[in-house]
Amino acid sequence: MASIVRQTMGGRYQVIEEIAKGGMAAVYKAFDTRLQRNIALKVILPSQERSEEFLKRFEREARALAQLSHPNIVNVHDYGEHQGMPYLVMEHLPGGTLKYKMGKPIPLQEAARPSTSNQPANVQFINMCCIGSYCSRSK
Repeated sequence: MASIVRQTMGGRYQVIEEIAKGGMAAVYKAFDTRLQRNIALKVILPSQERSEEFLKRFEREARALAQLSHPNIVNVHDYGEHQGMPYLVMEHLPGGTLKYKMGKPIPLQEAARPSTSNQPANVQFINMCCIGSYCSRSK
């Protein structure tokens, strides 16, 4: 995929830099010119399916995600398509990726324990993520 840094997507999201890239999508820090705030822009990679059914499912999932409200789940503000690339607009949380925040792997037994203030910050963070994930599935 050609770099979209310095492009404007959706007529209002100015892409600043790539934050992370995975197998299905890349995440960029961008600036919403209408609301004057930084956002995270998750763009589905061109190597992924682009059928009409895929785009409908992407839209449904974006709408469902936008309905969730929990401190451990990033807010979804918008979705769209730019030059055939579907994207999600989410709140930007500075401070690095989940992989960066997690640090070293944590044994499952330790991660599954209820969070206490005595636990390392990365274990507390995992517990918050698990709670957020559970809440998103229970809606």
